[in-house]
Amino acid sequence: MRDDYTLNNDLLNFPKGLLKLTPREWDVLVLIAQSYSSKNIAESLCITPKSVCNYKNRICAKLQINNSWDLFLFASQNKEYLTVFHEKFLNN
Repeated sequence: MRDDYTLNNDLLNFPKGLLKLTPREWDVLVLIAQSYSSKNIAESLCITPKSVCNYKNRICAKLQINNSWDLFLFASQNKEYLTVFHEKFLNN
């Protein structure tokens, strides 16, 4: 597990759009990082698959990512960081 110093330094290397994500967008992003399908994300968060699609589109726009596949690649490659940040700062 990374320490606070490493997490703070990692923030400098991530898209600034991460700081603009809503808590629900973070929930969706972390589940994408864990390889959840849109259907599974919808079930886990008690929302519709259409809402998941809308959240993905908003996340892509904020992170300047072109499509869902690139979003999945970004999330899966940064899974550890995204999960730790989500748990530490958004799940209080």
